[in-house]
Order: sequence, then structure tokens, then C-alpha cells
Amino acid sequence: MLLFYLQLIDAAESLHFEDLYNKYNDEVRRYAMLLVRNYHDAEDIAQDAWLVIAQRFDSLCTKDDVMIKAYLMKVTKYMSNKLLKKRTRQNLSMDLDQNTIEESQDLFDSTLFAICQNETYEHIRDCLNSIDEKYLDVLTMYYSNHSSAKEIAGFYNLSENNVRKILERGRVMLIKALQNRGELCNE
Repeated sequence: MLLFYLQLIDAAESLHFEDLYNKYNDEVRRYAMLLVRNYHDAEDIAQDAWLVIAQRFDSLCTKDDVMIKAYLMKVTKYMSNKLLKKRTRQNLSMDLDQNTIEESQDLFDSTLFAICQNETYEHIRDCLNSIDEKYLDVLTMYYSNHSSAKEIAGFYNLSENNVRKILERGRVMLIKALQNRGELCNE
């Protein structure tokens, strides 16, 4: 990476930059590691921090080494905080997505239960048989066998999200089939 940084810097200043890089690179990586607690992320942050220094070295080369080191550490801290905030936002959105999925499942289940209360076993069986086999198998495993989405995913070699989508679509198909059947019976 040092060669890449040196290409960004004037030839006259390259020796000064190389000296700084050799002197402080380990400290920058250790500091990033201390902040993010992940080796690979720390490496990325250190490289990005050195890139910032290389891009701004024209204005920094007149400063003494201690000032450049302080600036380098400040850039490292900024980039570490930025990464940690991004991760927090991603984790929060994943948690929100999971809550939304669970709420929609509960809504579908309660709707399905309410509709099935008014139907006979034969009507429900007929509606189930009208659904595509892929959806029927997953619905059967979920409701009859009380398998979790994770277990179903492992059985069919699918992702959990894919199983949840199949469950959601299957529920919608079953609800529509039951409603359509109820409308036909009421006519």
C-alpha cells in the first residue's frame, strides 16, 4: 500500500511520507483495532486514514511529525466512529425488519384463524389443495409440524428470509382461497 500512497505525493515529499508511514503505521492499526475490535476493519480503517494523509500531504508536510501523527489519529478515530455508527444503523434496521416480519406474521395468523373458525375441515382442505405445492409444503411444516422458519430453511436448503416470504405468500393465497370459497358458498 505504501507504493500506492507514494504515487499520490510529490517526489520531493515522498521520503518524508515514507518515514512517517514506517514510524506510525503500527500505531494507527493498533488504535483502529482498539476502537473497532475487528482486525480486518482495523486494517481497512488504517489504510483509509493513510490515504487521507497522502491526499492532503501537500498541506501537512510543512507541519512537524507530532502534528501529523495527531491528525492521523484523529482521522483514524473519525473513520472508526463512522464505521461503528454504520453498523449500529444496520443492526437497528435488521431488528426493525425482524419486528415488522413478526408483526405481519401475527396479523396473517390471526386473520387466517378467524376465517378458519367459520369453515369446515373439508372447505379448508379444498382450499389448501388449490395452493401451489411449494407453498402448501411450507405451510404444512409450519402449522402442522410446528417447525420454525429456520428448520424449514434447513430442510429445503433455502434462506430463512426466503422461507418467510413463502410463508407470507402462502398465507395470502390461503386467505384469498378461503374468502373466495366463502363468497361462492354464500351465493
